[in-house]
Amino acid sequence: MTTDTFERQRVIKVMNILAIDTANEYLSLAIQTTDKIYKYQNKIGNKQSEFILPTIHNLLIEANIGINDISAIAYNAGPGGFTGLRIGLSTSLALSYSINCQLYPIHMFQIYAYSISTSHRYNIIALDAKLGQLYIAIFDKQLLCYAVNPILINPAQINETITSYSNNSVVIGNGWNLYKQNIKPDLFDQITYLESGYPTADTLFKIINTGLITPCKTQEAELLYLRDKVALSLEEQLLNKQK
Repeated sequence: MTTDTFERQRVIKVMNILAIDTANEYLSLAIQTTDKIYKYQNKIGNKQSEFILPTIHNLLIEANIGINDISAIAYNAGPGGFTGLRIGLSTSLALSYSINCQLYPIHMFQIYAYSISTSHRYNIIALDAKLGQLYIAIFDKQLLCYAVNPILINPAQINETITSYSNNSVVIGNGWNLYKQNIKPDLFDQITYLESGYPTADTLFKIINTGLITPCKTQEAELLYLRDKVALSLEEQLLNKQK
C-alpha cells in the first residue's frame, strides 16, 4: 500500500451514525447523516452525565432525525478518565439496546491517528496516563494498523519504544511535552511534533468509513484497559516524592 492509502480507504459509509466521546473533560458528540455532519464539543469537566442525553437530543433535532433512525453508535473505548469512559459506554449501551443498533468501539489512539493528515508514515500517539506514566501507540498509515500496540510505559521507556519508528514519523498527544526531558536530544530533534487540540467526535466517522473497524453487539461492548489501578498507594506516593 502507498502512503495515501490512509486517505483513500474511506469508501464505506454507514448511514446515520451517532458518535460519543466522554473519555476526558470534554463532552464530544456528533451525528453523521446521508449528507451532513452535526457535532458538539465542549469542555464541561465532570458534568458529562448531566448534559450528554439532552445534547444528543438537540443534535437529533438539528439533524432532523429521531433516535430510531440511528443505524450505528461509535464510542471512545479508551484509554481515558475512569468515570468519563463509563458514562460514554453506559450511554452507548443503553441507546443501542433500545434501538437495536450496532456498536463501534474505537480506541483513543485511533481517534488521534485519524484526526490529522500528514505525509509521515507513522503516527506516534503519546498520551498522559497520569501517575507519572504515558500511554503510547504507533499507527502505521501504510498498513492501516498498529506498528506498536497501545501500551502503558514509564517515561524512562520512551526512547526504546519509539526509536525504531523515528524516521518518517510525527508525534501527537498531550504526553510528549510532559516528558520531553526523558527523550534523547537527537531523537527529540528527529521526530516532528504536531500541536493539536482534542479531536472532535466526527473523527470516529472517518474511522468507521474506512471499513476496517468491525462493529460489535451490545453484549460484546467493552473498554480498553491498559492499567489495573487508578491511584497510587501512600507508599508509592512517598517513593515518588523521594525521587
